[in-house]
Amino acid sequence: MSYSKELIQKTLDYWGPKYALIGQNLTAEDAREILDNLCGLIEYLAELDKKFNQSIKNEVLDGLMQQE
Repeated sequence: MSYSKELIQKTLDYWGPKYALIGQNLTAEDAREILDNLCGLIEYLAELDKKFNQSIKNEVLDGLMQQE
């Protein structure tokens, strides 16, 4: 995925000091990897949310149909 220079810089600005505490310097490539991982996590959570909501919907519908 492609990220703007501004977003990469913001990522470095945010995470750089945290990594510096453990003696590591972040590069632009590290920032890209952080952003890729974050996007992957968000996509996974969205997928789980969709599956969970569909599962709940099916359980409710099944319950309603059994009551009839």
